[in-house]
Amino acid sequence: MKFRCFVLGLYARVSGCGPASLLAGLVFGGLSLVSCEREFTPNAEWREVPSVYCLMDQDDDTVFVRLQRCYLGDGNMLEYGMAADSIYYPADAVEVLMRVWRSEAEAGRTGVTPLYELRFERMMRDKVEGAFASGPQPVYFHRNAAGEMNPAYTYELVVRRTADGATLASATTRLLGNPDATRGWLISPSRVGGTGRVTFNMLTGSCLIKWTPLERGRLYQPRVRFYYRYRFAPDSLRYTDVRCDVVRQTSQQSTELTTSVYKEYYLGEIAKALAGDTNHKMFVDTVAIIMDVANEPLNAYIAVTTAADRQNYLMFGNIEGGVGLFGARRCHLMEHVLADKGDQVTGMHTLLENLGVGFQQNDL
Repeated sequence: MKFRCFVLGLYARVSGCGPASLLAGLVFGGLSLVSCEREFTPNAEWREVPSVYCLMDQDDDTVFVRLQRCYLGDGNMLEYGMAADSIYYPADAVEVLMRVWRSEAEAGRTGVTPLYELRFERMMRDKVEGAFASGPQPVYFHRNAAGEMNPAYTYELVVRRTADGATLASATTRLLGNPDATRGWLISPSRVGGTGRVTFNMLTGSCLIKWTPLERGRLYQPRVRFYYRYRFAPDSLRYTDVRCDVVRQTSQQSTELTTSVYKEYYLGEIAKALAGDTNHKMFVDTVAIIMDVANEPLNAYIAVTTAADRQNYLMFGNIEGGVGLFGARRCHLMEHVLADKGDQVTGMHTLLENLGVGFQQNDL
């Protein structure tokens, strides 16, 4: 029999998500599929193992689940037999649902009823990216209604066999907390409309970014969104994102977290993004600070799957009864801040003009 195996990889950045309704290429910008064929002996001992990947973001309009199956057994996988098997569950073989609980203590307890259940639909989706990915692949999804994504609740993802109702795989996670409604999450630079007067200033060599941690946030990566316009199409606002260093929150008592973006790196990333485009451009004196955040399961997954020591490779997962990841992230937190442009001679006009990508000495 021929056995088809698969490898699922999670992009080693917290960010990179777009509107959930666009699927971001596959499911949520972070999952990629590699499939291959292996031969195995049908008489060997083996068992079917669900592989489940899901990332939740309360700012998305849809939750997606990627569900497949793999096989674990004894013996040499390269010597397995001749008949094809599928890495996907038949459409009527399993159902995917999410139970919503008031607290972690209540989740899954006998005799306790969840607040409600969310049922996932199944659709076929083509994924064209990647050397080994092709053809339609099943994706499970649920479109969020108002109030369903609440950081106060605990979410239990369940994969259940349709025939007998047996649970094949399950996991729990919680959403990231919300920023303070009045203060917000960004401390410095000062957000537009706030009370501070700290600008985003690259003229001094670096700019400090300071923020308030989110409840259950463990991994943070700020992005600086640089805006520009084409001189002869002033209504065409464009942008490129400059990613800052990743910051891990090591103490739950932390009240502030910081990182810095440096002038040479900032300008270099802009030049790299706009390389080859010499059309006349004007920069905008406002930037956006965007924060991408992951909770502990996603933080742990990224930490072990991007480890430098490949001799002692680890695999993290929090799926009971299977493999994979059920976690939460936020990648829609954004604040606009004023950018210090300096004077016409030594300020941002000159620095950008020297990049050779179309910026010229001109007014905004």
